[in-house]
Order: sequence, then C-alpha cells, then structure tokens
Amino acid sequence: MSERARLHKNLGFPDGPKIPVVPTVEEATLKPGESHDFPSMDFYGRGEDGRIHTAELLVPVESVRLREDLGCSAIHLAYITDRGVEPLNSQEERFKWTEGTLSGGYRYMRQAVEVGRSHQENLPAWVSREHCVVDESATKSSVRMIHVENRSRRDLQIRVPDMSRNELPRDFRGREPVRRISASMVEKPLGGEDARCLNLPQGIFGVFDGVGESGGGARAARYAAAAVLRCADKMLGPNAMRQPLKETLAWNAQVLNRISAAIEKDPAAGSSTATLARIVEQNGEKFLTYANIGDSRLYIVRDGKACQMTKDDGSGTIISASLGSGGDRGQITARTPWRIGHERIFAGDTILAATDGILGDHGTDVMSDGEISMLVSSMHDRGIRDPEQIAQALLERSRKDDDKTLIALACS
Repeated sequence: MSERARLHKNLGFPDGPKIPVVPTVEEATLKPGESHDFPSMDFYGRGEDGRIHTAELLVPVESVRLREDLGCSAIHLAYITDRGVEPLNSQEERFKWTEGTLSGGYRYMRQAVEVGRSHQENLPAWVSREHCVVDESATKSSVRMIHVENRSRRDLQIRVPDMSRNELPRDFRGREPVRRISASMVEKPLGGEDARCLNLPQGIFGVFDGVGESGGGARAARYAAAAVLRCADKMLGPNAMRQPLKETLAWNAQVLNRISAAIEKDPAAGSSTATLARIVEQNGEKFLTYANIGDSRLYIVRDGKACQMTKDDGSGTIISASLGSGGDRGQITARTPWRIGHERIFAGDTILAATDGILGDHGTDVMSDGEISMLVSSMHDRGIRDPEQIAQALLERSRKDDDKTLIALACS
C-alpha cells in the first residue's frame, strides 16, 4: 500500500477523498461557533430559481504538506439534501418533523440533525464529537432555508453547486459542418433494467430504463431497444440518414408509440423510459433528432457547455410517463410536443444519451449540467475527444446506485 493510500485509509477514505469539483453558486467558510443559511431543495430537488440546492460540508486541510499528500485542499464531511444529511462513511440521517413554533406561529418543524462522532459511530477520528448541526432556519423568508452551525474547533466549509440549466449556443457563424461521427457505449448493470441500441451507419442510437418489479421493467426496456433496430431495418434500410427531417421526426414518434402500445399489451412487461435519437443529413448539414419519454436524457456539449435537449417527464425520483403506460403517459401526441425535437449539429459537438443511473435524479446523485460541462470540456482542453474515454469518465464519476448506460458520440 502506498503512503498516500495509507493516509487515505487512516482518514476514513479507503478509495481516496473523492470531492466532486463542480461550479458553485455559493461558498462559505464558518469559523468555530459561526452559522450560515442557504436555500433548501424542494422534494424534486429543484428550487424556485431552477437550481438544485444540494450542499456539501467540508473540513479545510490546514497543513500545506498534508494538502499535497491528499491531493485536495479540503476533506468531505457530509452532503445535505432536502431529506437529511449524509455524513462520511455513515447512513443518511433523515430530517424528522416535530410540532413547534416558528416566529410566533404554530407549525411543523424539522428536527435538527447533529453530525459528529457522538452521533455517527463510523466517522473517523479527525471529526469532532460534536462537529456541526443542520436544521431549518428560523427566518421569515418565503423560501425554506437550511441552517448550518459549526460546533467544532475547526473551520467548516459549505459548497452549494450550481445546478442551473445551460442554453445551447446558437451562434452558427464560423462553425464547421460534421464530416465524421464516432460513437462508444458504456454500461454497468446492477438490476439489469437498462437497455440500449446503437447503429451508427443508420445514425440511430437510444437508451431505455425499465420501470417495474419482478423483471417487468427490464423486459420492457429490452423489447424497446430491439424493436427500434428492427423497425429501422424494415422501414428505413441503408438510407436512414437521408430521410427528410420532417419525416424523421414523425418516424421517431411513430415508432415509440407503436412500441409503447405493444408493451402495454404484454401482461408480463412493466414500462420503460426511452430516449431515441437519430442523425440525418439535409443539404450537407447534419441534424440530431430525438423522441423522448421518461427521464433518460439527451445532451449536446458545445463550447464547453452541456445542454439538455430532452425534457424530463416527472422530476426527481417520480416518473410521470413511460413506454407502456397508456394514454398520454405512454404516447407522443399533439398534447405532448416537448417529447420530440431536433437540433443542427457541428464539428466539435459531443452528444450524450444516458439513463438516470449516470445522471442521477435526486440529491447528491445528480450530475448537473455544470458538472458534465466541466468534465467534458476539461477533456476537450487536453485534446481528448474520443467518445470511449469521455463515456468512461462520466461512468466513473456517476454516483447513483443503479443500472448505468451511456452512449457518447463525437462529431468532427
């Protein structure tokens, strides 16, 4: 075991102190005895300003030599979500609701969560016995606030990551057309409920995430992935990428609707999310087209910004639509225009299609636009545009305990 590995283990990090480096909207350093308030997430993890307010608590490393040995300037102590606090090496401590008064009024209040070795036995020795306390702020703000108080003798850092959505840059001047597309797929099965399809000569790819118990969701996802390729071979053939744009959009919706109806008739099947994408060429220009149901996603990374093309059906851990659900919940119709779309693509773009096992859907699982942007753009800056390397890096960074599937395409 190396000296650094031994140090990591002694500090309570057998795999190293993995601290996500993401853009932040707010940072604060609390001296002993100081406290700080910041906006809380709502149930779906999205505040009124459109951001996900998951906060991270860290303890700064004061020794320069120790910072160099660790490879970081602060050590992760805990995550704060809307549900509670997840301390290092410990189970999540859920917020509990108790009756009480706030500013003279009678209401239910969240009970404070205390973090320290007196409360979580698995915390390492460098954590104080009474390190900090997290509860609801006693302010009159219309936005629910989280209150953090530092009860240790050491500084405490708070980082609130920027979870705002990026808008796709639309200044097309000087951009080169796409002449070549390469693709790669990575997956990490857990329950076997993800499926994917990829046929680059036809410009078709997609990811599917099964919903349902007793293998029904996996059955639906696998059927959908295979059915897309069968329909493409039968209906489009080798000229799939030359189908007119309007017809392509209609085909994408039609195919998913047929698949959804077939899954609904199968008593053994559950349901499945679907992100189906196709690349077509019109007059020398290439377009990314898509149809989407559920919460799997499609991104374009352009000019260092990861931009979500699809719109989720539902939010957080709640999915409001999926293939096989029936009615508008399982069909693309005139009443669900957000489920289809297209964008012109250019050389230099990276395209990502991923299930929520990669991207997360709640609390600390979530990989934001900013985090994806930072990871992919840093690889681009180092001259790495290989879709296999980019896909693998995103897979390794993902945090949700779920099946993980991602397809990455590089346009040059």
